[in-house]
Amino acid sequence: MTVDLSVRVKADEAFSQARRRVFLQRIWGFLTGHHEEGLLSFKEVRDKLRIRGQHYAGLQTIPIDKIVGTVGRYHEFNRAFLPTQEFIRERWKGVYEAVHRQAGFPPIDVYKIGDAYFVRDGHHRVSVLRELGATTIEATVTELETPISFSPDTGEEELDLKSEYAAFLQETGLSGQRP
Repeated sequence: MTVDLSVRVKADEAFSQARRRVFLQRIWGFLTGHHEEGLLSFKEVRDKLRIRGQHYAGLQTIPIDKIVGTVGRYHEFNRAFLPTQEFIRERWKGVYEAVHRQAGFPPIDVYKIGDAYFVRDGHHRVSVLRELGATTIEATVTELETPISFSPDTGEEELDLKSEYAAFLQETGLSGQRP
């Protein structure tokens, strides 16, 4: 399948621009002492919140800005899903080109904990669509059940507090007494 050369050039420039923003964010973080937040590790969040169960929630349209973590690629993208690694350039550009060809692609696959989502499959699709200004994306959702509230703006420090609260609820048995 042939791709319009102008789309290839746009894809390459969009990736380069996203990488420049990551670079500038890192410099700004160094100068101000406020470092960018990375994607949350699904495994770490799952373990800290003491998940009680899960169920398949089906195909849904989800807000992209509520995607805060990943099952395994938290070093390749930052919290804004900007690419942090150069080696993903070709794959990222391929997804960008597919979007512009309107070729369509399958929904991403996510876990939902509280009001936040963690990508199992579809990291590049999220990154490209977010870069293009999309606000929602189709996803197959598996919802995990926890007695602890979890929102998309939860950071690493707050996660540790939630972990202690989850341990408290489990040890005292209060989570079974009070929903």
